[in-house]
Amino acid sequence: MITLFNCSSEKMFETLGAQCVKVSVQSPPYKEVDGYGNSIMSVVANELYHVHKDDSVCFLNFGDLAGQASRPFKVVELFERVGFELMQTIFWIKSVDGKGHFTPINSDRRLNNGGEYVFMFAKGSPKLKRLKIGVPYTDKSNIARFGHKQDLRCRGNVWYIPYQTHQSQSEKLHLNRFPIELVKRCLLLGGVRKGCLVADAFAGGATTCKVAEMLGVNSVGFELSRRVYNKTIKSLQPAFEVASTRDKCVTLKRKRKSS
Repeated sequence: MITLFNCSSEKMFETLGAQCVKVSVQSPPYKEVDGYGNSIMSVVANELYHVHKDDSVCFLNFGDLAGQASRPFKVVELFERVGFELMQTIFWIKSVDGKGHFTPINSDRRLNNGGEYVFMFAKGSPKLKRLKIGVPYTDKSNIARFGHKQDLRCRGNVWYIPYQTHQSQSEKLHLNRFPIELVKRCLLLGGVRKGCLVADAFAGGATTCKVAEMLGVNSVGFELSRRVYNKTIKSLQPAFEVASTRDKCVTLKRKRKSS
């Protein structure tokens, strides 16, 4: 089930209550001019902290900005101040040596951005499911050497994940979208399972919610823009049907396949 709220993530605690989220994956508006300056991001960080369960994981995807290169790290500090612990930074690589997606930068002071940050925060002491996103050993002799029972090792914190680009603005449900594979790795690494709740404080096109549903997990998403909210619901309805609706909230479930 996917539940989407057409309201600010500043109301997450009021809407969901305390300690109900196992894993959250979100990509906030990067620029302060988008309406999410440090004061609001501090409130959102606090809301996320209170809706997260103990021993849970919060993933925050953030890009690099011209003229605001330090902004991602300032947002990290805001999350740390409310109680989250920065466990590690994952580097999402979108382009390597010109292969993959990147936006050209016409500047003699900056390089083209070939990747983004995914900050991994902990509330409490969660145990990561590293082999859920593991990769096979290149040298198979290392399986026995390191005492492993299967041909899988830790993937590490550098992830090359190219993704499909959209040329027209009408195809873009949300400006700062991330690919399904990125969200899937985060959710599996965070240890989601049936009975868990996944959240996205900046739902946009509901990528996090869609991936959670693929994994059999219920999710909630918050989207402030009415236009994006309505467009996202419309995009979901070929595969989903409305299970319930109330003011500024809709719950969708996957349609049953006709026999």
